[in-house]
Amino acid sequence: MITRTLIAALLASVLSFPASAAYKCKKSSGYVYQDKPCIAQAPPDSPLPKAPPPESPATQPQETETAARLRRDKEYLAAREKERRRAELRYEIELSENRISGLEQQMDSELAILRARKSLANNNLAGATLEQSISVEMQAVTQKYSVQIDVEQQRIERMRKDLAGL
Repeated sequence: MITRTLIAALLASVLSFPASAAYKCKKSSGYVYQDKPCIAQAPPDSPLPKAPPPESPATQPQETETAARLRRDKEYLAAREKERRRAELRYEIELSENRISGLEQQMDSELAILRARKSLANNNLAGATLEQSISVEMQAVTQKYSVQIDVEQQRIERMRKDLAGL
């Protein structure tokens, strides 16, 4: 009879313990049931945290639409950047061509001055020496401007290659 009484008492205590307030906590001696959450540990029988709800179909197309808009914007900006670079190269080519024209005009004017000085040289030894000196100076002027013009022409060629690559 004692066992029946003991079983009845245990059964009554278990049935009177509310099921929603029971926490199974792990202790060094085993598991303990209590009505408060376990300290410094998650209840072992508690369900796993819920995953975020899947995105509704209404939000997925919007994100796809946003991604597509972003892609179109990037493509547009890339195209505009290419066009800006093309315009910049065309402008730089035009400037270099104008520099070449200016260099050629400067060379022609310096050579014209030297030719005029050369024509004034007397027909004697001093005049011959002066003519030779002016001829050397004319070659130096021609060479100076030729180098500058070559540099500009190489720059133009490089810019035209860049322009063709765009």
